[in-house]
Amino acid sequence: MFKWTASKINAANYCIFRFWLRYFDPLKPEPLRLSAYVKGSLSHDLIENFWKRIGTPEEVASTSKKFKDKKYFDAESFSKYAKGKWTSIIMADEKAENKIHWKDKDEKWFIRANLPKICEPLFPFLQDEGPPLFSEFAIDVYLNGRYYHGRMDEIRKRENKIIIRDWKSGNPWIGEMKLKHDPQLTLYNFLFCSHANKNKEFAEKLGLEEKITEQYMGNPLYVDPDIELQFGMIEALSINLDSPKIKTIPELVRKTARTNENFFELVKMIDGSEKSVRTGNVYAERGRKCDYCDMSVACDKKLNEVGSEIFVDKKGQYFMDFAKPSFIKKEEPPKKDKSQKRFNFRYKL
Repeated sequence: MFKWTASKINAANYCIFRFWLRYFDPLKPEPLRLSAYVKGSLSHDLIENFWKRIGTPEEVASTSKKFKDKKYFDAESFSKYAKGKWTSIIMADEKAENKIHWKDKDEKWFIRANLPKICEPLFPFLQDEGPPLFSEFAIDVYLNGRYYHGRMDEIRKRENKIIIRDWKSGNPWIGEMKLKHDPQLTLYNFLFCSHANKNKEFAEKLGLEEKITEQYMGNPLYVDPDIELQFGMIEALSINLDSPKIKTIPELVRKTARTNENFFELVKMIDGSEKSVRTGNVYAERGRKCDYCDMSVACDKKLNEVGSEIFVDKKGQYFMDFAKPSFIKKEEPPKKDKSQKRFNFRYKL
């Protein structure tokens, strides 16, 4: 069964053809290792394992196996550790078969030089916040014939407010539409509520005993509007506020919330994506976004196959002629799939 995750939902929203190439193309083309993904992975690793690796100066300097995980003790040593990790990534990439796709030849060194601007203010911020209740918390939910999965960066509780945070690297400025409607946070809220409904110990730890029996799982809440959802914009810390080019100051933490209507919208989007793939209605949505897409090479190769009568994969199996316009196709229109289950609630406009 297809497992819907935040990355798959993002791929379907970004471009239906990218979605098909990543998850349904029988030839399984390899995606590019974009530098943004690699940098994002390092940022998440630094935050996820922050409390595991912090120690005293003596523990960090020790050669004892007992303290082998202790890597830093202040902002400067934290920054030095991050630069070392990035240098190892650069060196490993030189021998890697699937190399990192850099924007230009100097990008790797620019990222390395910029790490102290992020890590040195990030260190005291994380220290002041303290460790989350749950980190990299994975949840699986099966509901109405669909399988959902998510891994949340952090779950916290502060002043009786439950907080779900997702850390983001890259451009620290995000618009109001993404903040209010990004489906990733909708998915996380839904997964959290579903898990709390099933796991009494988890719910009690967060003080949700009443809601799990009276309100969650569509009675009437699929998502809880009282949960505070956050985007942690890691690179907001590196912005030079004295620069005349900076017109607005990015916030390190952007707060938002979700309602049932956001979840219904998410379900409707998933419906549309599944139908597009099932009926073969996938096509390249070409534009500026294609310049930095991890499936751009595979997509470009597919262009040569447009108009061919039949596609055959490596095993000799036929598959969809995705790019051929419907007005020149000879096949019969697809029949409705009666096996698709309906949701037990209506989508509200």
